[in-house]
Formats: sequence, structure tokens, C-alpha cells
Amino acid sequence: MCIRDRMSSAPTTSSDAVTVGRGALFIALAKVVFLVTGATTSFALAALLPPEAYGDYGLAIRVVSLVNMVVVQGLLQGMSRAVSHAPTSSGPLLRQGRRAAPVIGGAAGLILLVASPLIAQLMADEKLTPLIMVSSAIPLSYAFYACMVGVVNGLQRFKVQALLDMGFSTGKMVLILAGATLGMGAIGSVAGFALAALVMAVVTATQLRRLDEHPPATPLTLGGLLSFSGWVMGYQALLSLLMFVDLGLVRRAAGLGQLSDDTPGFYAAAINMAQVPY
Repeated sequence: MCIRDRMSSAPTTSSDAVTVGRGALFIALAKVVFLVTGATTSFALAALLPPEAYGDYGLAIRVVSLVNMVVVQGLLQGMSRAVSHAPTSSGPLLRQGRRAAPVIGGAAGLILLVASPLIAQLMADEKLTPLIMVSSAIPLSYAFYACMVGVVNGLQRFKVQALLDMGFSTGKMVLILAGATLGMGAIGSVAGFALAALVMAVVTATQLRRLDEHPPATPLTLGGLLSFSGWVMGYQALLSLLMFVDLGLVRRAAGLGQLSDDTPGFYAAAINMAQVPY
């Protein structure tokens, strides 16, 4: 290899720094939109739903968010890592990741579906069962969405990633509030959340065209993906579980008659607002 070849193959540090800097700005803007839409959703739902229904919604969303965070962090970081190592193989890697997504997301949703009566029983309130059952459809859509956003991130298409995140935040706000506005109560809002996840998975798929098609040196298998993502998913599961415990305890206390029925709603509203920046 001649000197010129070596120079041309060397990493362009200044260019990479500019790309990452711009990417940070785009992602920061997306997070600002998330803050605004999250706060708007919390305030508007508190006005649209009675406190008890808001508490039911808050618990169902907290349960599914526990699962979603595990799926999203694992798949997004795993796909981003694979694509960043082989950007010219982004097309085959995306297809291989899409084969893993329904396994991981489908398993998470199935566990949530089967466990919904048990979770409702632990919360001492059987009416939570249908809410959690509806929410069990969300992890599958999230799995596909996270897989595709991971590819976008690995390719350093941060503007596209930010636009997708902003679209998701806005669409989720609109559909959650629409479910409550139409008089369907907490289950309507949960269904709106599920519909938003499905719509964004489809929209994201339309943005991932004309990817490079060189075969990867090492195919991305489910086992290979989990060998890295499994640790991320395990950590996220423990963290999300810790963040769920407080509302779960308040909800159970209300179900057992130790607190008033509307207390979980007020508590859920308070912690939802407090955790929006997080």
C-alpha cells in the first residue's frame, strides 16, 4: 500500500467530529420535542381522564415501558454497533436484524400478555388486565422500530434519526390524547400508544431504502446480537424495574383499600411529569 493509499484510508477525525457534533444537536432537538410532547400529554390526560382512570393508564404504560426499554435499548444499540462496524453491509444487516426483531419483541409482548392477569392480581385490581393485554401489542412494533433506528444511528444519519424520534413523539401524543378525547378512557389512550408505535414502525421502514448491499464478513445472528445486547437488556431491565416499584406499591395499596382510588392517579401524574426530563 502506498503512502497516498494509507492517507486516504486514515480516519478523517475533523470530519467525524463535525458529524458527531451536528448529530448531537439534531438529537438534542428531538429530545426537546420529546420533553414538550411528554409534558403536554401528561397535562392533557390529567384533564381528560378522571384520577382513577389516569392511575390505571399510568400503571399500564409503566409496565409496558419497562418491557419496551429493554427491547429498544438492546436492539438499537446492538444494530448500531453492527452497522457502524460494517456500514457497507447495512442492507443485509438490516434484514438479518429484522429477523431477530419479531423473536425478541414478540417474546416480550407474549410474556406481557400471559402475565397480565397476574400483574393485575398483584395490583389487587382485575380491571387492569385488559389494559395490560392491549399494551402487550406495543413491544413488537417497538422492536422493529428500534432495529431500524439502530441502523440509522450506525450509519450516522442523525438528522433522519432525530426526525423519526420527533415524529414518534408527536404522533404518540396525538393518538394517546385522541383515545381519551373520544371517550374511550384509559384503554383508549393505551390503544393510541399501541397504534402510534405501529405507525412509526411502518413509517421508519419507508425511510430505509437504497442501503449498501455488500455481504457482511460476519452475518448478524440472533445469538450474536444477544451476545452484546443481552448485557444491555439485563441492565435496562433492572433499572426499569426499580423505576416501576413505587407506582406499583401505591397502586396495590389502593387496590387493597389502604389508599383512596384516586391516589394512584395523582401520584402517576406527579411522577410522569418528574420523569419527563429523564
